[in-house]
Amino acid sequence: MDAQGKLIMECLLETKAATIVQFLQGLQGTLSVTFEEGTSAAWLHDLLKPHVSRLVVCDPRKNALLKDGNKSDRIDGRKLAELLRGNQLHPVHHGEHGVRTLKELGRSYLTITQDVTRVMNRIKALYRSWAIPCAGVTVYSARHRTEWLSKIAEPGVRVRAERLYQQLNLLQPVRLEARPGRTRVRVAWLLANQQRTRALTEKLKSEMGSEDLHALENSIRAAVENNKLLTSRRPMEFINRSKTSPPLRIAM
Repeated sequence: MDAQGKLIMECLLETKAATIVQFLQGLQGTLSVTFEEGTSAAWLHDLLKPHVSRLVVCDPRKNALLKDGNKSDRIDGRKLAELLRGNQLHPVHHGEHGVRTLKELGRSYLTITQDVTRVMNRIKALYRSWAIPCAGVTVYSARHRTEWLSKIAEPGVRVRAERLYQQLNLLQPVRLEARPGRTRVRVAWLLANQQRTRALTEKLKSEMGSEDLHALENSIRAAVENNKLLTSRRPMEFINRSKTSPPLRIAM
């Protein structure tokens, strides 16, 4: 789509770096590209940034126009292009790899915690399905495990319970390694590392503006100092923006 809103070209591209870059290199003029935040957003941002003049990774929850009318990748792509042309998109910040490392640490801890919770819920659901009361947390304890397994009379169900306990045994040490205390140590190291502070500051100023940069720094430091980062049930929004990522849509 050009600056006047005229549709120039529509095409489908496979999700391969070489294919996408080759397509962009074949276009002429000043290129502005947008796509929605999702599972591949970080990879796509790093891939496209050197080849376009303007790149906007937008927040899909704030694109009200996409919720109106019919839904398809083709229609949504056109709407994204219109919003980009009118400068009406809400960008999601993608920048320095230090912040990205923080996000990945947060995602890692959240995912492991969800896996542990899911296995624990399945263990209790198994006992309840056979009318075995299992209130409290002793049902998960290795010390009382033999006692709990002996309450299951059906051999096949007992095997299921044993395998669930095996999964729990594997996940709990991993979660312990990724627990918030150790993650906060890594976060503190990232904030204390001054090797590339000047270059990072100038780059972020050019992308975000000095006021936004100052607000971001204060938010990160305040979260770490107040012991809230990665410890609450709903950590900072930028760590995990949604449990299910929307389909990837790119518009130019």
